[in-house]
Amino acid sequence: MFVFRMAVFPLVAFSLFLLVANSLSAQNLDSLVESVYNKQESLLIRNEIRKRLGDRANDTSVKEIVKSLRVWAAIESMPAPEFAEEVERFVILSDYGFTWEETEELIPYFITTKPSKKDIPYLGKFFKEMAASKLPDDTVSEILRIAKLKQWSGASVFVSGRLVLLSRKKEENPGVTLKRLESVLPKQIQNLTEEKRIKFFNEWFASEKLKIEEKHWEMVKADTIALLAPAKLKEDFQKSERRTEIIWNEQGDWVTKERPKLDPNLIFLEEQNNLPPISSGEKDKRKLVDTVGRQWIGTPYLYGGYSKRGVDCSGLTKSILTDPKIGMNERMIPRSARDQAQIGKSVTREKQQIGNLVFFSASSNTNKITHVGMVLENGNFIHASTSRGVVIQSLNEKWWKERYVTGRDIFTGGN
Repeated sequence: MFVFRMAVFPLVAFSLFLLVANSLSAQNLDSLVESVYNKQESLLIRNEIRKRLGDRANDTSVKEIVKSLRVWAAIESMPAPEFAEEVERFVILSDYGFTWEETEELIPYFITTKPSKKDIPYLGKFFKEMAASKLPDDTVSEILRIAKLKQWSGASVFVSGRLVLLSRKKEENPGVTLKRLESVLPKQIQNLTEEKRIKFFNEWFASEKLKIEEKHWEMVKADTIALLAPAKLKEDFQKSERRTEIIWNEQGDWVTKERPKLDPNLIFLEEQNNLPPISSGEKDKRKLVDTVGRQWIGTPYLYGGYSKRGVDCSGLTKSILTDPKIGMNERMIPRSARDQAQIGKSVTREKQQIGNLVFFSASSNTNKITHVGMVLENGNFIHASTSRGVVIQSLNEKWWKERYVTGRDIFTGGN
């Protein structure tokens, strides 16, 4: 009897898998997105996906991408024409061996930079290697911010990531390496001849030798140059991963200095510097959040941005909190949404108040934080949308209710 049950369980699991797969296969593309778009937009998306992918549009794997992307589309206010383009990008990533969850957080960057098809595999590889190496989110965002500013190709982004990683153990501040790369990295490094690519890497090593981890240099250099050669195939990317995977995993195992934990006694600048309070207390500072936040309305979205010229979701929340009128200590407020979710005091969705941070997930892993905003008055919150820039919306709207993960009270500190 025991043996019989053990044999049945895998059969049941497999049957459930087939049921789900068949159910998805039977659905039309337009029906998969109708919860986000109106009928006309849904039909437009269906036709555009078919136009781009042909018969592949009916594949279950493509429908899985559509199903996962629709939540991102809702949260990022993605226009219908952009949706089909994003589907095609993630089909390319899938073809090169990248999973949805490994690369989904590139969506805001894709929307705002519109990379070419040739850029996509390099951007996927960049993002996967940065994650394996556990490069801090704020450094990854800064690389991509500079990439947009300098108009780097996907290949140049990929190269910049590897060069930052190889310097991180000896150069504590990655901004120093990035500043240097800003001035010397070719915009389209893949278009250089092999001779010029080799020359670039040799000159980089000569100028940065004291900062570079030498034991991996030759292997990474050879692998990178090979991957930049024209007409690279999917197999070449997979071979590269096998050659270098151990290096990036070792980087991930290397323990960097911990980010300073939020000390509720040092959260405001006047408290840190023993200066007289600039307001009558926490409640007054909270009230200022609405006024300060509304000054950002209409600011365009910029991946990694941190100013009125362009800002991303976590850049906006940090900017509001560290505004002189509110006066939080910039060093105590992390730059990324995931890190911001680790500070302050946990607050339930029903007990939010002005000034709290609210976190959401567009991922199929609903515990994975992908977006942050800040609570204003009357149940509204302010956030930076990739398609609309800084806007105010209600926390009671469908997708924000369904995709809410957690809230944090930064003003009172604690856990």
